[in-house]
Amino acid sequence: MTERGFIFDLMDEISNATVNLAKEQLKANMLKDKDEKHIDAVVNKFLEVGDKNTHGRSISPDEAEAFGLKIKKEDKHSEFWNMIWEIYVRIETYTRNKRLAKYLLSRNGGIDVQAMPMGF
Repeated sequence: MTERGFIFDLMDEISNATVNLAKEQLKANMLKDKDEKHIDAVVNKFLEVGDKNTHGRSISPDEAEAFGLKIKKEDKHSEFWNMIWEIYVRIETYTRNKRLAKYLLSRNGGIDVQAMPMGF
């Protein structure tokens, strides 16, 4: 297998793991009263946004609600929102200081993802 083939296979594997995690979490929590077909449709709506737009673009609460999720908008001055913002800033700072492409959170901790030059 070529290096390029390996990278694309790895990207597919990561993408599939992300989709499976999203489905698992929606089924266990926010969409636990919905069937698998409905959950697949919701996840696919998010995937379509990622395919059509810039990767990493935020999805507004109104857009997520239109996708079928139950959304609670937090006051940006609340204690909960401040905690979420602090986590975001810490991860963003960590990622930039380490010059990482991404920092992935998993059930068992975090994974540093280094940027690799693509020689295509």
